[in-house]
Amino acid sequence: AARVHAPGAAMEHLRAALAIDPQQIALYPVLIALLDKGGDTASAYDWRKRALAVDQGNPELVQALLAGASAQAASASDILRWGEMGIHIAPFDADLQTLFAKELVRIGDKSRAAEVVGIALAASPDHKGARALAKDLGL
Repeated sequence: AARVHAPGAAMEHLRAALAIDPQQIALYPVLIALLDKGGDTASAYDWRKRALAVDQGNPELVQALLAGASAQAASASDILRWGEMGIHIAPFDADLQTLFAKELVRIGDKSRAAEVVGIALAASPDHKGARALAKDLGL
C-alpha cells in the first residue's frame, strides 16, 4: 500500500498487524510517521503511547510524548510516569530532563522541577535551557 502511495491502506494494514502482534516495535514508527504526515497528530500521539508500552527503553518516545503533552492534554500522572522513565533510561540527556522539568513547572510541581533541572545540569552544566529554567526557578 505504501509503494502505490495509498497511505490510508498502509495505515489500515499497519493497525491490523499491530492488533495481531503489538510487540512488532518496528511497525510503530512507520504508522506514526504516516499519521504525522497526514496531519493526524492526536492519533500519532496515541500510537506513541502504545509504542512506549512495548519499547520502554526508548528515550525518543519519552521525549516526543513530553513534547506533545500540553497540546495533547496529557494527564499529570502520564507526564510524571514518562518523565521518571526518561530519568531512568537517559539520565545524561539534558534535553530530555529539561523538557520534563518544564512540564513539571507547567503542571505546578516546581519542587520536583527543581530536582530534575539539577539532574539536567549535572549531565550538562552549560545546557542553556536547563540554566534558564534553573534561573526561573530561583536556583
